[in-house]
Amino acid sequence: MLHIGTEKTGTSTLQMLAAVNRKLLLANGVCYPLLPGDTSHVGLAIYAADPNRGNSLHAILGLRTRAAVAEFRDNFLERLGQEIDASGCDTILLSNEHLSSRASRPEHVLRIVQGLRTIAEEIRVFIYLRPQYELIVSGYSQAVKSGRTEPIDTGLSVTNHYFNYDRMLSYWESAVGIESITVRRFLKQQFVGGSLINDFFATLGIVLPPDIVIPPNRNISLDAETVEFLRCANCIAARRGKDGHIEGRRRLIGALEDLSKGPRITVPAEELAAIDEAFAAGNRRVNERYFPGSTAPLFPAFAGEGAGEIFTLTAERAVEIGIALWRESSSAAARKRAIGAAPGDWRRPIRGYGRSRHKATRAVENEAFGEDDDSAVN
Repeated sequence: MLHIGTEKTGTSTLQMLAAVNRKLLLANGVCYPLLPGDTSHVGLAIYAADPNRGNSLHAILGLRTRAAVAEFRDNFLERLGQEIDASGCDTILLSNEHLSSRASRPEHVLRIVQGLRTIAEEIRVFIYLRPQYELIVSGYSQAVKSGRTEPIDTGLSVTNHYFNYDRMLSYWESAVGIESITVRRFLKQQFVGGSLINDFFATLGIVLPPDIVIPPNRNISLDAETVEFLRCANCIAARRGKDGHIEGRRRLIGALEDLSKGPRITVPAEELAAIDEAFAAGNRRVNERYFPGSTAPLFPAFAGEGAGEIFTLTAERAVEIGIALWRESSSAAARKRAIGAAPGDWRRPIRGYGRSRHKATRAVENEAFGEDDDSAVN
């Protein structure tokens, strides 16, 4: 069972669900491996994509050098096969949304498919799709979280792999066959039982255990102010020769999510309508292949969702956000000293689950420029 996204379709919540309930799934005959990543299986995308290109995913698995990436890729399939064999399960669940975005060439897709075929006799691919006019807005926040430095750009080419579902799916069709691919629309009214979690497991054909733990929603989108603040921090890091890398990025993002109370970033309506039109022909082809006989379009037509003026962050507001982060980090440090907590006391068994964000923030200067604090939360 290979879940490939797409990004911004609840993948973080689904992956956290599988990770938190890993032992329960195992007891029910489903293996959600640890090797590719404790929550999202980023190792799959690292194995599939070009290793010579800069990749922010490498750091998630602690792969800091090209030699480390090469060693991981060389041993990946053997180690994954060993973990799966040891589980004794007949059903393997793998999930990483970057397989639909960063595995952007046919050879990338073929590499991961051929590799997994050495482990599993059958590969079934599952993917959720959402309208491109929604994805460009919600996806921008995620891109900035991953280090993007450029402002939002709606001048998309129809060949853009991230948005061109017709082209992206054609690569997977060539690798596994269209009969092995299930496409679901990311529309709540079409979810089984009105729930993404129910829909996901029903689509996979996996019975959801009654005692499964449902984690909170993950991967919260930043509001317009905080996403622009983070983009500026990315720019500063890039100018300092860090290739956009910010030490403690997860903690900084968590703190910004706590501050994110305002409206989301918006794009002028005419630009979103143009995006809808640009990908209309490709979406029709996807609809014909995966929903034959359907009289409804793949997605509802754009009706003004997410439309508005392009946001500009003022210097005054940026300073206010910086001060708020500094104050919160100072308060967190004081609370930590008051209870005499050792660094290990803050460690979480699964990254990002159940964390108290007020314990994870620190001074924005340190976050932006890589001056990490060993006593801070990982």
